[in-house]
Amino acid sequence: AIRQCDWDFGNQYINEVAKASRVPVLNMQCDVYHPFQILADLMTIIEKVGDPRGKTINVSWAYASSYQKPISVPQSLILQMTRFGMNVRLTHPPEYKLMPDIVQQAKDNVRQHGGSFEMLDDFDAGFKGADIVYPK
Repeated sequence: AIRQCDWDFGNQYINEVAKASRVPVLNMQCDVYHPFQILADLMTIIEKVGDPRGKTINVSWAYASSYQKPISVPQSLILQMTRFGMNVRLTHPPEYKLMPDIVQQAKDNVRQHGGSFEMLDDFDAGFKGADIVYPK
């Protein structure tokens, strides 16, 4: 299990370690993904609200005074939750951007699995009618 969050290096590093390893390597978080956190979040959603299909989740991503939060959690959320047919809203300040290829994958997931995906900079609109709110 490895956690390597250095920007523009972490995911590449974990992949290189995995190539050289004789045993499975678990990505505990990198600069791009946070897979086990999101699996735990999905399990909690299923436990609390049942089938996630058609449910609306608002992922609010913003600044914290102590540090700028990493993008791996919101990126992983929009990827995983769109795979389960959820209506995913990413609410964030306009200057906060996710990786374009991750956003495109989320849109592709919607075409394949149903649900919806939208990016908003109006936090009130993002929260309105949400079944689940995930502040990050």
